Amino acid sequence: LEARVPPHFQVLDEAQAADLLLAARDRALESAERDAELAEALRVVAARVDGVRFGELLQAVLARRTALVAAQERLGGRDEYLARLARQFGVKPGESEAGILAEMTKPPADLERRLRDCCEHLLKGAKTDIERGNAIAGFFAGADRAALLTDYCSRFLTRDGEIRKTLATKGIGQPTQDALLEEGRRLCALEQRRRSAGVVERSTALLKLALAVVEAFEAEKKQRAALDYDDLIERTRALLAGAGGPSWVLYKLDGGFDHVLIDEAQDTSPQQWEVVRRLTEEFFAGSAAQLQKRTLFVVGDL
Repeated sequence: LEARVPPHFQVLDEAQAADLLLAARDRALESAERDAELAEALRVVAARVDGVRFGELLQAVLARRTALVAAQERLGGRDEYLARLARQFGVKPGESEAGILAEMTKPPADLERRLRDCCEHLLKGAKTDIERGNAIAGFFAGADRAALLTDYCSRFLTRDGEIRKTLATKGIGQPTQDALLEEGRRLCALEQRRRSAGVVERSTALLKLALAVVEAFEAEKKQRAALDYDDLIERTRALLAGAGGPSWVLYKLDGGFDHVLIDEAQDTSPQQWEVVRRLTEEFFAGSAAQLQKRTLFVVGDL
């Protein structure tokens, strides 16, 4: 009763929980046909990975579903959780990878004019200058700049998104060198923003899908009055850490055992360690520590 679980609950073993989670995943993905937000999330993720990798990513998130649900509850809900994720990467509200890519194709008018002028000087330089000049001229003359953007950016940036050390040979005049460097800096800043926005966009999509699966999973367990092992750990942790009832529960438990053995400590989760800490914090304090010998014995691999 203190743990707020149905008195007649059943515990799912790992195989049962895995089967139930798999069924919940299928139902959540099927619901994307009727849910525009989930459909968009599925499109974003599926566009970047194949079916096998998609399953692996989703499973990796679901393996930490307890921590995921706790984090969003602590922050006030899913939307605030996702907003915090965006802020962590410096992505502004409404900012998208597609929008930043469009911005990359449009240098300020004055800079574009100077870059067009640069082409004439580059075409009189060394082989690398000529190649860069042709690429820049072709980019500005092209009807579809988006299709040429990858090649255009490669003339200014490395694969890591950093400005190339050499944008023109020494024989090219300083005005051309300055214009190329200015465009390199602009593209570098936008590329960093694009990558951050892409990470947030894909992570947000994956999290939305995972949370939909978790919601379906929890609904199925509630209907069956079932708990899995993660639920048992979390309910116990919440019971011992909450207000009111825990003091009585801890008092009753404190008189029931004197020794705690933790095996396979390297695999013990933070939530499990919290349970251990709550159960043993009175072991070595006050009169209880003086009346009898009490021990906490931990075994594990380094």
